[in-house]
Amino acid sequence: MRLIERLALSSVSSISISISIGFTMYYLGIPIAQGPVLYTLTLFCIVLCYLALRRRVHEGGDYRPPTMNMMVSRIRPYVKGQGSERLLVIGCTALLVASLIVVSLNVADPPNSKRYSTLYLLNNDGLSSEFPHNMAAGETISFQMGIINHEGRTVHYTAQVWLVGMNSTGAISEIIYYQEFSTVLPSVVPPVSDNFEKQSETRLDVTIDRAGDYRVWVILHKDMLDSPNLVPGQDYAGTSEEEIIEMARSNHLENVYLSITVTE
Repeated sequence: MRLIERLALSSVSSISISISIGFTMYYLGIPIAQGPVLYTLTLFCIVLCYLALRRRVHEGGDYRPPTMNMMVSRIRPYVKGQGSERLLVIGCTALLVASLIVVSLNVADPPNSKRYSTLYLLNNDGLSSEFPHNMAAGETISFQMGIINHEGRTVHYTAQVWLVGMNSTGAISEIIYYQEFSTVLPSVVPPVSDNFEKQSETRLDVTIDRAGDYRVWVILHKDMLDSPNLVPGQDYAGTSEEEIIEMARSNHLENVYLSITVTE
């Protein structure tokens, strides 16, 4: 087989094999992240090199690995050639260079290098929808609060639960501190697909004794929370603690809430 044909076939085969390995990993449930993909491709290359070496040993004969001068001497006629052969060499070379650049950029700054935390709520059926939005005073609603750490470091989390009363104009009328939870989580690799692995979940049982429109607001703090000892059931509207709610409303703090109407 001529060198130009080998070069074209090798480039196309490399891309096809990489895509096939990616699809296989996806259907086997292996996370398509930088680490697993790198390990899988490395293992594939090692196995392929081992099989090629065994074949060469069984065929016998002396083998001399190609030198740089030998490779240049074989490529030079095609570069100086005319028409499709020269165009094919240029195209394959450009594809190889572009692939090296993309790989280098992904290693230096992986797509999932963004650091963030995930805070979510699930109902009793494990769904992120179909939450109750109406309840009677004194009734208790339950749901699951989950936290996932993608910060690239171990983080000490504190999740505060607030009952925020809203008036008819949407303004805050009361800010009642309910409870808080703390946990320390190591960082995990962010998922490529929408599926994610649960890391920490806590059951929340919330009871509201007074009628009105409320938001059950869960606000996530990273690292140690420097705040005074808050009293459950106390209204902190008009105090410095109201700044926490304002920061959550402007998304400066990771937060999630449920809107609930409480009737007598």
